[in-house]
Amino acid sequence: MKKRLFSILLALCMVLCLVPTTAFAESETEEPPVCTCETACTAEAMNADCPICGVEGALPENCAKCAQPADDAAVQPEGKVSDPQPETALTSLIGGNETAKDVSTAEELTAAIADVNFDTVRLTGDISISSTLTVNRTVTLDLNGHVLKYESANKGSVIVVEGSGQLTIEDSNTSNLSHKFNPNGKLWVLDDASGTEAVTGGVITYVGPNRGEDRDGYYQRYWHYNARGKCLLPGFVDSHTHFVFGGERAEEFSWRLKGESYMSIMERGGGIVSTVAATRNSNFIQLRGKAEGFLKQMSVMGVTTVEGKSGYGLDKETELLQLRVMRSLNNDEHKRVDIVSTFLGAHAVPQEYVGRTDDYVDFIIREVMPAVVQNRLAEFCDVFCEQGVFSIGQSRRLLTAARDMGLALKLHADEIVPLGGAGLAAELSAVSADHLLHASDADIHAMADKGVVATLLPLTAFALKEPYARGREMIDAGCAVALATDLNPGSCFSGSIPLTIALACIYMKMSVEETITALTLNGAAALNRAGSIGSIEVGKKGDFVVLNTDNYHFLPYYVGMNCVHATVKEGVLHPVL
Repeated sequence: MKKRLFSILLALCMVLCLVPTTAFAESETEEPPVCTCETACTAEAMNADCPICGVEGALPENCAKCAQPADDAAVQPEGKVSDPQPETALTSLIGGNETAKDVSTAEELTAAIADVNFDTVRLTGDISISSTLTVNRTVTLDLNGHVLKYESANKGSVIVVEGSGQLTIEDSNTSNLSHKFNPNGKLWVLDDASGTEAVTGGVITYVGPNRGEDRDGYYQRYWHYNARGKCLLPGFVDSHTHFVFGGERAEEFSWRLKGESYMSIMERGGGIVSTVAATRNSNFIQLRGKAEGFLKQMSVMGVTTVEGKSGYGLDKETELLQLRVMRSLNNDEHKRVDIVSTFLGAHAVPQEYVGRTDDYVDFIIREVMPAVVQNRLAEFCDVFCEQGVFSIGQSRRLLTAARDMGLALKLHADEIVPLGGAGLAAELSAVSADHLLHASDADIHAMADKGVVATLLPLTAFALKEPYARGREMIDAGCAVALATDLNPGSCFSGSIPLTIALACIYMKMSVEETITALTLNGAAALNRAGSIGSIEVGKKGDFVVLNTDNYHFLPYYVGMNCVHATVKEGVLHPVL
């Protein structure tokens, strides 16, 4: 009987095992495993220590970090819903992330810059935008041979890179060189949220978000300077000066105050001819000492590169002497300012050649210029193309010879009267044409077409009480406009960067951003240096200006006053005391 009952019970248990049942866990059982990842897993990198992601066959989308914002404490903006499984996780898993997005309109550009699915945004045509683009992620903008232009009645920047963003600008299409693109020309404002610039061996090696290096002083094998709360700009480039000369001409200034013109002063033996006499009577030590004083003043105002011209010798010996002074200063181990030398033997006609201008041009071409080139004393050749000085034909002949000898070209053009020097600059594809107070509309457009930099000198117009160059019209016509001081002993005895900025903004209708570009990247372009200075980007020299404010709009607002806190030259800090 017992055996029979046992058999029935066993059969019943077997039947019950075939019936579906619901299991209930007791309160004392173990909690289910929880993801412990600190960063989101990917198909290539799964956290083996995580009880969820470390099991065999685990998928990255099951990682808790893939289903929440990067910042665990982040609060979603009102009206936005967090994606529990972002596209980045899926595309990472299946390898389907697109790398580049082609855009042809401002709307497409704005959307693509914000779209994390694209590492590169590539232009397929010229684009004009009316509002500033904001970059808060890592992205590359490929101009692809096209132009991105900011057009708005409101002043602003083309692109603003926030502290969390990194922007690389490149041009993969080199077939279209008309716009002469120079990469990454931008303003960087350092605040609590952004930026670090690293300079190694005088060259920028890092530009990007703050890496936590907030201390001043030497550590981790580098000197660290914390500029938080200040504005960091590229070092200023003064691309037109005459800072090596003898004597002074204070008396002439009083003559101008009484109504005499620049040309009338020259006719009575003043002007350039007066300085020529004083320079010929100066020796190397005298000229160098005086020029060194000007360089120190330039550095205090944020200048890290300056162009210097000869032109106060008007003979072989003194012209070469001026250029040797500049080379000596440029070879100084502790220099604060780089010097780019320009041969300006055709600055005026010396007394010994009065009435024989063509003979003097021949003398320069045959005797002086070959010595300049042979001794590598200058990179550029300039000429004072002006009525009563050197005609269009004489200037063309001299500059053509200079180009044949390997010198790059510059012109003093259309300063006193509308002679057509700007048109000649375009004809010869000069690097820059300078002054341009009376340049015609046609010549301005010709310069824009040929990529000639328009170097404007508002301090000279101010001192001579002449009308200012039409900076606004030149920019609107497509010209690259540079600003410079024209420091010289006669028509502009000033190297004031602050006043130059104020005059450009007030009287030449340039925006603050345009004046800064004109004194940095465009100034560098006027010296064939846009590839090495003029903007803050990896590979360029560590030349910076640190303002004593976090707002670069102070530059024109603080009229004529210096707001530079420090100048950095190739990574070496020079505080303004």
